[in-house]
Amino acid sequence: MERESVFLLLKYFRGQSSRLAYSERLFLGRSIGSGLIEGACKSLVGRRLKQTSACWRVERANRIAVFCALLYSSQWKHAWRNDA
Repeated sequence: MERESVFLLLKYFRGQSSRLAYSERLFLGRSIGSGLIEGACKSLVGRRLKQTSACWRVERANRIAVFCALLYSSQWKHAWRNDA
Protein backbone atom coordinates (compact mmCIF):
# COMPACT_ATOMS: atom_id res chain seq x y z
CA MET A 1 0.00 0.00 0.00
CA GLU A 2 2.74 2.48 0.93
CA ARG A 3 4.72 1.66 -2.22
CA GLU A 4 1.61 2.20 -4.34
CA SER A 5 0.99 5.58 -2.69
CA VAL A 6 4.54 6.70 -3.40
CA PHE A 7 4.23 5.50 -7.00
CA LEU A 8 1.01 7.49 -7.49
CA LEU A 9 2.59 10.60 -5.98
CA LEU A 10 5.63 10.34 -8.26
CA LYS A 11 3.35 9.81 -11.25
CA TYR A 12 1.43 12.97 -10.34
CA PHE A 13 4.60 15.06 -10.01
CA ARG A 14 5.94 13.78 -13.34
CA GLY A 15 2.74 14.89 -15.03
CA GLN A 16 2.88 18.32 -13.40
CA SER A 17 6.60 19.04 -13.78
CA SER A 18 6.19 21.73 -16.43
CA ARG A 19 3.45 23.49 -14.46
CA LEU A 20 5.12 23.28 -11.06
CA ALA A 21 8.56 24.44 -12.29
CA TYR A 22 10.34 23.45 -9.07
CA SER A 23 13.84 23.92 -10.43
CA GLU A 24 13.04 27.43 -11.70
CA ARG A 25 11.43 28.41 -8.40
CA LEU A 26 14.43 27.13 -6.44
CA PHE A 27 16.81 28.98 -8.78
CA LEU A 28 14.90 32.21 -8.12
CA GLY A 29 14.99 31.58 -4.36
CA ARG A 30 11.23 31.08 -4.15
CA SER A 31 9.41 28.60 -1.95
CA ILE A 32 8.33 25.26 -3.41
CA GLY A 33 6.30 24.13 -0.44
CA SER A 34 3.19 25.29 1.35
CA GLY A 35 4.86 25.42 4.77
CA LEU A 36 4.81 29.20 4.97
CA ILE A 37 1.08 29.42 4.37
CA GLU A 38 0.32 26.40 6.54
CA GLY A 39 2.32 27.93 9.39
CA ALA A 40 0.57 31.28 9.08
CA CYS A 41 -2.85 29.66 9.00
CA LYS A 42 -2.02 27.41 11.93
CA SER A 43 -0.88 30.40 13.95
CA LEU A 44 -3.88 32.58 13.08
CA VAL A 45 -6.47 29.84 13.44
CA GLY A 46 -4.78 28.60 16.61
CA ARG A 47 -4.97 32.05 18.20
CA ARG A 48 -8.63 32.35 17.25
CA LEU A 49 -9.54 28.92 18.60
CA LYS A 50 -7.58 29.31 21.84
CA GLN A 51 -9.08 32.63 22.92
CA THR A 52 -10.31 32.77 26.48
CA SER A 53 -13.74 31.14 26.81
CA ALA A 54 -13.73 30.06 23.16
CA CYS A 55 -15.82 27.01 22.39
CA TRP A 56 -15.77 25.68 18.83
CA ARG A 57 -17.47 22.88 16.99
CA VAL A 58 -15.15 20.99 14.66
CA GLU A 59 -17.12 21.90 11.52
CA ARG A 60 -16.99 25.62 12.37
CA ALA A 61 -13.30 25.48 13.21
CA ASN A 62 -12.73 23.85 9.82
CA ARG A 63 -14.60 26.70 8.15
CA ILE A 64 -12.32 29.23 9.83
CA ALA A 65 -9.29 27.26 8.64
CA VAL A 66 -10.58 27.18 5.05
CA PHE A 67 -11.31 30.91 5.20
CA CYS A 68 -7.78 31.58 6.41
CA ALA A 69 -6.26 29.41 3.69
CA LEU A 70 -8.26 31.24 1.02
CA LEU A 71 -7.28 34.60 2.43
CA TYR A 72 -3.58 33.79 2.04
CA SER A 73 -3.86 32.13 -1.37
CA SER A 74 -4.51 33.38 -4.86
CA GLN A 75 -7.96 31.73 -4.76
CA TRP A 76 -9.79 34.35 -2.66
CA LYS A 77 -11.59 36.14 -5.53
CA HIS A 78 -12.44 32.85 -7.25
CA ALA A 79 -13.90 31.33 -4.06
CA TRP A 80 -15.83 34.51 -3.22
CA ARG A 81 -17.47 34.56 -6.69
CA ASN A 82 -18.50 30.91 -6.35
CA ASP A 83 -20.16 31.44 -2.95
CA ALA A 84 -22.20 34.46 -4.03
